[in-house]
Amino acid sequence: MTRAEHTRSIVVPERVRLMAEQSSHETRQWLKDLPGLLAELEQAWELSIGQPLSGGSSAYVAPVKTCQRLCGHKDSYAEPAQTVRL
Repeated sequence: MTRAEHTRSIVVPERVRLMAEQSSHETRQWLKDLPGLLAELEQAWELSIGQPLSGGSSAYVAPVKTCQRLCGHKDSYAEPAQTVRL
């Protein structure tokens, strides 16, 4: 299955979306690909990604539930993705 086939609806915080839209082609592509990327992560890692946290400007940060514990996921166009235990 391709990334597009996994796509789900997500809400990107307005500040993150605006910054990404005003940035480079690669960053605009990151924004476009983000729903599919999050869907792939949910499937591959058996995650449930919650609603995004507010306050950022260059990253999509959201709480993540696994079958075993609560984690957080940060996906930024400026640096590699990170998942941390909470």
